Amino acid sequence: MISKQAFHTIRTILSTQTKRHSGTNHRPSTMLRPLLHTSTPKQQHHPQKIISSYFHTESDFHNAADHTLNTIQDTLDYYFEDNPHLDTPDIDYASGVLTISLTKGIWVMNKQTPNEQIWWSSPLSGPRRYEFDEDGGKKWIWSRYVDHKDSNDADKVGWKDTMHLGEALKKELVELYELEDGLEDLDDL
Repeated sequence: MISKQAFHTIRTILSTQTKRHSGTNHRPSTMLRPLLHTSTPKQQHHPQKIISSYFHTESDFHNAADHTLNTIQDTLDYYFEDNPHLDTPDIDYASGVLTISLTKGIWVMNKQTPNEQIWWSSPLSGPRRYEFDEDGGKKWIWSRYVDHKDSNDADKVGWKDTMHLGEALKKELVELYELEDGLEDLDDL
């Protein structure tokens, strides 16, 4: 396993190579490929999969993830402020971690910079990992869906769960509080 620093350096090199060779079917050098296959849980499930990233820099990832987590915090602040009879939440976003404490449980979402993911923990649906989906409307898509979509049996099995981060949170809140008004901004995440 390589260090996070080495992983980031390799990813930066590959990103630079991809920019220089845009329009061509350029692949990372064979010397770098083995290092990439052992870096993240996603690659362990698909050893032939090469890392492709929407983000060109770590700063781009932080900007997108911060925007998403701040939007969730603001949306929920307004949602519960407009509906005080639903719950008395404690919603806090600090140091890349969004904690949503409700009487029904605690949700935690945090940035995972090395993987360029947002990790989610829910008392209803458990842990999940979300990655940015440039082709899917620039939303955070559930990694399990990506794995399912890329698998050989994807056409045989129908996907029956929420794909996007905002969609999953909205579904759980509506399930708990039976009120959808005020959660519309989650549809864009």
